Amino acid sequence: MSRTVSRRIGQQAFRQDGLALSRSVYQPFVNTFAGRQQQQCFAATSPSHKISTRPEAVSPLARQRLNRPIAPHLTTYRWRINMVLSSLNRITGVALSGAFYAFGAIYMIWHPSIETIAAGFAAWPVVLQVAAKFGVALPFTFHCFNGASHLVWDAAKMITNRQVTRMAWGVVGLGVGSAMGLAVLL
Repeated sequence: MSRTVSRRIGQQAFRQDGLALSRSVYQPFVNTFAGRQQQQCFAATSPSHKISTRPEAVSPLARQRLNRPIAPHLTTYRWRINMVLSSLNRITGVALSGAFYAFGAIYMIWHPSIETIAAGFAAWPVVLQVAAKFGVALPFTFHCFNGASHLVWDAAKMITNRQVTRMAWGVVGLGVGSAMGLAVLL
Protein backbone atom coordinates (compact mmCIF):
# COMPACT_ATOMS: atom_id res chain seq x y z
CA MET A 1 0.00 0.00 0.00
CA SER A 2 2.70 2.51 0.98
CA ARG A 3 4.69 1.73 -2.18
CA THR A 4 1.68 2.48 -4.30
CA VAL A 5 1.05 5.81 -2.56
CA SER A 6 4.67 6.89 -2.78
CA ARG A 7 4.82 5.88 -6.45
CA ARG A 8 1.70 7.94 -7.22
CA ILE A 9 3.08 10.98 -5.40
CA GLY A 10 6.33 10.70 -7.31
CA GLN A 11 4.52 10.42 -10.63
CA GLN A 12 2.36 13.46 -9.84
CA ALA A 13 5.45 15.49 -9.08
CA PHE A 14 6.93 14.69 -12.49
CA ARG A 15 3.68 15.44 -14.31
CA GLN A 16 3.23 18.97 -12.93
CA ASP A 17 5.74 21.61 -14.02
CA GLY A 18 8.80 19.46 -14.16
CA LEU A 19 9.97 18.45 -10.69
CA ALA A 20 7.62 20.70 -8.71
CA LEU A 21 5.80 19.01 -5.86
CA SER A 22 2.05 18.81 -5.96
CA ARG A 23 -0.11 20.69 -3.49
CA SER A 24 -1.38 17.46 -1.99
CA VAL A 25 2.14 16.54 -0.93
CA TYR A 26 3.33 19.72 0.76
CA GLN A 27 0.05 21.39 1.75
CA PRO A 28 -0.44 19.36 4.98
CA PHE A 29 3.05 20.41 6.12
CA VAL A 30 2.36 24.06 5.32
CA ASN A 31 -0.93 23.95 7.21
CA THR A 32 0.70 22.33 10.21
CA PHE A 33 3.54 24.86 10.24
CA ALA A 34 1.17 27.81 9.85
CA GLY A 35 -1.01 26.48 12.66
CA ARG A 36 1.98 26.21 14.94
CA GLN A 37 3.07 29.71 14.06
CA GLN A 38 -0.36 31.09 14.85
CA GLN A 39 -0.42 29.24 18.15
CA GLN A 40 3.05 30.49 19.12
CA CYS A 41 2.19 34.03 18.11
CA PHE A 42 -1.02 33.89 20.12
CA ALA A 43 0.80 32.46 23.14
CA ALA A 44 3.43 35.17 22.97
CA THR A 45 0.93 38.03 22.85
CA SER A 46 -1.59 36.88 25.44
CA PRO A 47 -0.99 38.14 28.99
CA SER A 48 0.22 35.63 31.51
CA HIS A 49 -1.87 37.07 34.34
CA LYS A 50 -4.81 39.38 34.86
CA ILE A 51 -4.59 42.54 36.92
CA SER A 52 -7.01 42.29 39.77
CA THR A 53 -9.27 45.20 40.67
CA ARG A 54 -10.14 43.75 44.07
CA PRO A 55 -9.14 45.61 47.24
CA GLU A 56 -6.15 43.27 47.64
CA ALA A 57 -4.59 44.78 44.54
CA VAL A 58 -4.25 48.16 46.21
CA SER A 59 -2.69 46.80 49.37
CA PRO A 60 0.82 48.00 50.29
CA LEU A 61 2.26 44.59 49.47
CA ALA A 62 0.81 44.68 45.96
CA ARG A 63 2.16 48.20 45.41
CA GLN A 64 5.61 47.09 46.58
CA ARG A 65 5.46 44.20 44.15
CA LEU A 66 4.89 46.61 41.29
CA ASN A 67 8.03 48.58 42.18
CA ARG A 68 10.33 45.55 42.29
CA PRO A 69 12.81 45.02 39.48
CA ILE A 70 11.97 42.26 37.04
CA ALA A 71 15.28 40.48 37.59
CA PRO A 72 17.78 40.77 40.45
CA HIS A 73 20.33 43.46 39.83
CA LEU A 74 23.49 44.41 41.66
CA THR A 75 21.91 47.63 42.87
CA THR A 76 19.31 45.68 44.84
CA TYR A 77 21.93 44.06 47.05
CA ARG A 78 23.66 45.65 50.00
CA TRP A 79 27.37 45.19 49.40
CA ARG A 80 29.11 43.23 52.11
CA ILE A 81 32.81 42.65 52.58
CA ASN A 82 32.53 38.89 52.04
CA MET A 83 30.79 39.43 48.67
CA VAL A 84 33.60 41.67 47.48
CA LEU A 85 36.35 39.40 48.78
CA SER A 86 34.78 36.34 47.20
CA SER A 87 34.80 38.09 43.83
CA LEU A 88 38.34 39.35 44.37
CA ASN A 89 39.46 35.82 45.25
CA ARG A 90 38.37 34.63 41.83
CA ILE A 91 39.83 37.68 40.10
CA THR A 92 43.21 37.31 41.81
CA GLY A 93 43.25 33.60 40.97
CA VAL A 94 42.72 34.36 37.29
CA ALA A 95 45.29 37.18 37.40
CA LEU A 96 47.91 34.98 39.09
CA SER A 97 47.44 32.09 36.70
CA GLY A 98 47.42 34.45 33.70
CA ALA A 99 50.62 36.14 34.87
CA PHE A 100 52.23 32.74 35.46
CA TYR A 101 51.39 31.56 31.94
CA ALA A 102 52.43 34.89 30.38
CA PHE A 103 55.79 34.81 32.17
CA GLY A 104 56.27 31.18 31.11
CA ALA A 105 55.49 32.01 27.48
CA ILE A 106 57.83 35.02 27.50
CA TYR A 107 60.56 32.92 29.11
CA MET A 108 60.14 30.20 26.48
CA ILE A 109 60.17 32.66 23.56
CA TRP A 110 62.94 35.09 24.57
CA HIS A 111 65.04 32.88 26.89
CA PRO A 112 66.12 35.68 29.25
CA SER A 113 68.58 34.56 31.88
CA ILE A 114 67.73 34.99 35.55
CA GLU A 115 70.84 37.14 35.98
CA THR A 116 69.60 39.54 33.28
CA ILE A 117 66.18 39.82 34.92
CA ALA A 118 67.71 40.38 38.37
CA ALA A 119 70.19 42.98 37.05
CA GLY A 120 67.41 44.85 35.25
CA PHE A 121 65.25 44.84 38.37
CA ALA A 122 68.15 46.00 40.55
CA ALA A 123 68.61 49.03 38.29
CA TRP A 124 65.16 50.34 39.24
CA PRO A 125 64.78 52.92 42.04
CA VAL A 126 64.07 51.40 45.47
CA VAL A 127 60.57 52.89 45.69
CA LEU A 128 59.65 51.38 42.32
CA GLN A 129 61.12 48.01 43.38
CA VAL A 130 59.03 47.96 46.57
CA ALA A 131 55.90 49.01 44.66
CA ALA A 132 56.43 46.31 42.02
CA LYS A 133 57.06 43.63 44.65
CA PHE A 134 53.98 44.77 46.58
CA GLY A 135 51.93 44.62 43.37
CA VAL A 136 53.04 41.04 42.76
CA ALA A 137 52.83 39.91 46.40
CA LEU A 138 49.39 41.35 47.21
CA PRO A 139 47.34 39.17 44.84
CA PHE A 140 49.32 36.12 45.92
CA THR A 141 48.97 36.66 49.68
CA PHE A 142 45.37 37.77 49.40
CA HIS A 143 44.46 34.72 47.30
CA CYS A 144 46.21 32.39 49.76
CA PHE A 145 44.54 33.82 52.87
CA ASN A 146 41.15 34.12 51.22
CA GLY A 147 41.44 30.55 49.95
CA ALA A 148 42.18 29.43 53.51
CA SER A 149 39.07 31.24 54.75
CA HIS A 150 36.99 29.52 52.07
CA LEU A 151 38.35 26.17 53.27
CA VAL A 152 37.32 27.06 56.82
CA TRP A 153 33.81 27.89 55.59
CA ASP A 154 33.71 24.63 53.61
CA ALA A 155 34.32 22.82 56.89
CA ALA A 156 31.22 24.60 58.29
CA LYS A 157 33.29 26.58 60.78
CA MET A 158 32.93 30.30 61.52
CA ILE A 159 29.83 30.71 59.36
CA THR A 160 27.80 33.18 61.39
CA ASN A 161 27.50 36.65 59.86
CA ARG A 162 29.67 38.25 62.50
CA GLN A 163 32.40 35.61 62.18
CA VAL A 164 32.37 35.83 58.39
CA THR A 165 32.77 39.62 58.53
CA ARG A 166 35.60 39.37 61.05
CA MET A 167 37.37 36.75 58.99
CA ALA A 168 36.98 38.87 55.85
CA TRP A 169 38.60 41.88 57.49
CA GLY A 170 41.28 39.56 58.87
CA VAL A 171 42.00 38.36 55.33
CA VAL A 172 42.34 41.96 54.16
CA GLY A 173 44.69 42.81 57.04
CA LEU A 174 46.81 39.68 56.71
CA GLY A 175 46.97 39.99 52.93
CA VAL A 176 48.06 43.63 52.90
CA GLY A 177 50.40 43.21 55.88
CA SER A 178 52.14 40.12 54.55
CA ALA A 179 52.40 41.64 51.06
CA MET A 180 54.02 44.74 52.53
CA GLY A 181 56.37 42.55 54.56
CA LEU A 182 57.36 40.54 51.49
CA ALA A 183 57.84 43.71 49.44
CA VAL A 184 60.15 45.28 52.03
CA LEU A 185 62.08 42.15 53.05
CA LEU A 186 62.87 40.60 49.72
